[in-house]
Parts: sequence; structure tokens; C-alpha cells
Amino acid sequence: MAARDPRVLPQNIEAEQAILGSMLVSTAACETAVEILEDSDFYRKEHRIIFDVLKSMIVRDVPIDTITVQEELRKRGELEQVGALDYLLTLVDSVALGDNVEYYADIVADKSTLRKLITAGTEIVAMAYDQEEEVRDIPETPEIL
Repeated sequence: MAARDPRVLPQNIEAEQAILGSMLVSTAACETAVEILEDSDFYRKEHRIIFDVLKSMIVRDVPIDTITVQEELRKRGELEQVGALDYLLTLVDSVALGDNVEYYADIVADKSTLRKLITAGTEIVAMAYDQEEEVRDIPETPEIL
């Protein structure tokens, strides 16, 4: 059995928290973050859930604050999974400067791209080792071929 890679995938939890905290206190931050990020860009599952809730509230034009988000999470049955109101308040406290949400979002998007590259590269390596595909069917990478 092959040993697991001890490295942690690229991520920046603090930037994720700052984005969500900014979104909880600023409509402008919500709009900016939603333009740049997708749920899947977040490393932590809890953050993906909270971002999805915030995004759906924006679309429905529901006011966003810790109480309304807590209620939406409760309705979805996901409140305890994300750490309840205590974690939402922690997110608000994590905001260094709400005006920096675009910068934080760029950090999270970059880390997400790196994780996707690692996943794609790992899949290509596995395909090469398995030798089950025709070589021409394995995605070409100019730096390698």
C-alpha cells in the first residue's frame, strides 16, 4: 500500500474566514465575492455551505446578517454542521478590513486553482501508470511531451 502524501493541499483558511465575515457585514462584499468565487473554491466544507447560503440569500434579496444566516442554515438543517451562531460570530470577528474582500477572494481562488491542478496532475499520473488508456487519449502537457 502506498504511503499517503503528508502535504496539505493549498488553502488559506484565514482568507476564507475573512471573506465570509466580510459578506456577513457588507452587501458590497457579498456582491464582490460572488462575482469571483464558487462554493467549490472554499477548502473547508463548512465554508462552502455558508457561502452557498449567502449566495442564495443574495439571489433572493434576503437581508444578510448573522441572525438571518443562522435562520437559513437552521432551515436547511446545516446550522450545527457549520458551528452554529458561535462560528458565524467568529467569522465576523475575523474581518480585518471588509474592503479587502476582493484581495481575499483572489487568494482563495488561486488556492482553489492550485488544488485543481494537483488533482488533474494526479489523475494524469495515475492514467500513465495504469497504462489502460491509449497514449493519445491522455491529456497532453507540452512541458512533458
